[in-house]
Amino acid sequence: MTRRGVICTLRRAVLALLLASGPAHAQANQEDCAPPHRIEWPADRPLWSLCWISPDSSSGIDGSGLELRDVFYKGQRVLRRAGLPLLNVNYDPGGCGAYRDWQSGLMDFETDGILGPPGSRYAEPTKPPRTMCDDAGQAGGNFQGVAAEKTSGQLVLTTQLQSGPYRYTQKWIFRPDGSIDARIAFTARVDPCNVKPHDHHAYWRLEFEIGDDASDYVEAASQNSSAAVSWNRIRTEASSRNDAVRGGTWRIQSASAQRGYEIVSGPDNGRADAWAAADAWVLKFHPDELDDGGARQGPGGSAVQLDRYLNGESVDGANLVLWVHATDRHDGNDRCHFVGPTLRPVGKW
Repeated sequence: MTRRGVICTLRRAVLALLLASGPAHAQANQEDCAPPHRIEWPADRPLWSLCWISPDSSSGIDGSGLELRDVFYKGQRVLRRAGLPLLNVNYDPGGCGAYRDWQSGLMDFETDGILGPPGSRYAEPTKPPRTMCDDAGQAGGNFQGVAAEKTSGQLVLTTQLQSGPYRYTQKWIFRPDGSIDARIAFTARVDPCNVKPHDHHAYWRLEFEIGDDASDYVEAASQNSSAAVSWNRIRTEASSRNDAVRGGTWRIQSASAQRGYEIVSGPDNGRADAWAAADAWVLKFHPDELDDGGARQGPGGSAVQLDRYLNGESVDGANLVLWVHATDRHDGNDRCHFVGPTLRPVGKW
C-alpha cells in the first residue's frame, strides 16, 4: 500500500472511532477550541465568533481544507461546521483524465505576523499574505498554516494547499454586515498535464444551524419572468443545477427564530456539467456524511458521489447541510481566479 493509502486508511479508522463515540464526543472536541483557534472579531465589540481548524487537522477522509466550527454572528449561531471536503480536476478528452485531490496538504506562502514558536500554524498579518495567486504557479514562502488578517472592514482567513502538482489558495472572508465569502483559487507548478485544458471543481459543505430547535428549512429562488423574486420551498432532499435556480440563490431560514441566510453562487462560479453532477445538494444532517464516501484519488479519480445521500428524507424543519459547487476553467493558462459562494444574512439578526 502507498503512503497515501496508509494515511487514508488511518483517517477512516479515526473517523469511525469519532462516529462511534456519538455527538457528545464531537461537541466536546468543539468546546476545547481556544485561542488562537478561537477568533472574536472585531476585538473591541465582537460581531463574529468562530473556531478554525488547520487543513492538516480537518475532518473527512481527504480533509476539508481550512475548516470552520461553531460560527456565530451577533451571538447567534450560523454554522456548526463548514469546509471544502471535495476537490476534483477533470481534463478534456485527450488530456490527462480525472483526478481527485486531498485538502489536508499545507503549502508555503508569505506572511508577516507569525505568532508562537517556530512551526506555528497561526499568523495575524499586518498586510495581505502573498500566495501563489500573486505569483501564479510558483511555490515558496515562510509559513504554513492559517493567517487571520484583521482589519476594520473585514476578517480574512487564508491558507494555501497542495495536492500533487496543484496549488490552491483558500479564504474565508467575514464582514460586519454578516456576509461571508467562501473562496478558492487554483493554479499548479509547471507540469506536462496541467497545461492541457481542464476544469477544477470545488464542493463546499455548509452545515447550518440557524435555530436551536431543528426548525430550519430551505428555499430556492424561482426561475420565472417576474422582476420580484419568489421562492420554492424544498420539502425533501434534492440536488439542482444553478440554471434551474434564479441567480444560483438558495435561502436557509429558521421558522422559530425568523432569521436565516441566502447562499448565492453567481455566474462567475460556472455551472455544473454532467461530470460535476450538480451545483447544490440539500441534505438532512448525518454525522457520517462529512464527504462523499472516499471515492478514488489520483489518476482516474472519480466524480463527486453526493447523490448517494439523496434518499427522500425530509428537510422541512431539520438540521440541514447544503453542498455548493463552483468551477474554474484552465485552458493553457495559469490564471489564479477566486470562485465560491457568498452567504448573506436575512431576517432578525
